[in-house]
Amino acid sequence: MPLAPTIHVEQEIVRKIILGDQQAFKTLFHLYYKRLCQFAFLIIHSVQISEAVVLDVFTNVWTKRNQLDPSRNIRSFLYTSVRNHAIDYQRSKTIYT
Repeated sequence: MPLAPTIHVEQEIVRKIILGDQQAFKTLFHLYYKRLCQFAFLIIHSVQISEAVVLDVFTNVWTKRNQLDPSRNIRSFLYTSVRNHAIDYQRSKTIYT
């Protein structure tokens, strides 16, 4: 598993993503996808739904990239977003079952 990049590297990746750099987005995706899926699985207990939650978070990052702030910690943002999406899924599942 690759080590997480330094804060400065992450900030540069986010700056490039804001400008529409698809390669920078792919880099971010590859750095965190597997770990975020494992994290989501701890909440959801389903591999497929965990992967869907993480993909949804990354889709939102790309579509709302102009709202990103390079000075904020992207790693924390991703984990918080995945946690919130996973909890939302769990709540909706409880309501409809």
